[in-house]
Amino acid sequence: MPGRIDKVLTYFPRLATMLTRRAAQLSGGERKMLAMGRVLMLQPALYVLDEPTANLAPAIAMELLHEHVRQLAVDGASVLIVEQRAKAVLGISDHTYVLAGGRLRMQGSPTELASSPDFVDSFLGGGHGNAKFGSP
Repeated sequence: MPGRIDKVLTYFPRLATMLTRRAAQLSGGERKMLAMGRVLMLQPALYVLDEPTANLAPAIAMELLHEHVRQLAVDGASVLIVEQRAKAVLGISDHTYVLAGGRLRMQGSPTELASSPDFVDSFLGGGHGNAKFGSP
C-alpha cells in the first residue's frame, strides 16, 4: 500500500502536504485531486472521468488535464473523458467523440475535428451560426 501512495503522490505532489487533513477541510480542487488519487490507488486499466474540471479555476483545470490526466494515458491506461471544455480536452486527446441530443454527431482525431467548421462553430466558439448539432 505505501508504494501505491507514493505513486499517487507523484501524480499529485500537493496531496503530500495534506495527508493529515480531513477531506472536509480541503478545497474543491484539492478534493478532486483526492478523489482521483483514491481511484489511482486501485490501478484500473480504464479511467472514466465525468467533468473532471467542473467548478475548477481555469488554471487548475488546465493543470489537471495536461499534467495529470494525460499522464494516465502515458502510463498505459485508457482514459474516457466527458467534458464541457472541448478545446482543452482536444489538447490531450487521441480520439474524440461528439455527442449531442443523445446521438453521436462527430468523431475523429483532434486535428480532424478542429478543422471542421461545424465543430468549431458549435464547440470552440466559432460563432458562425452554421452548426448542425442541435437537431436530432
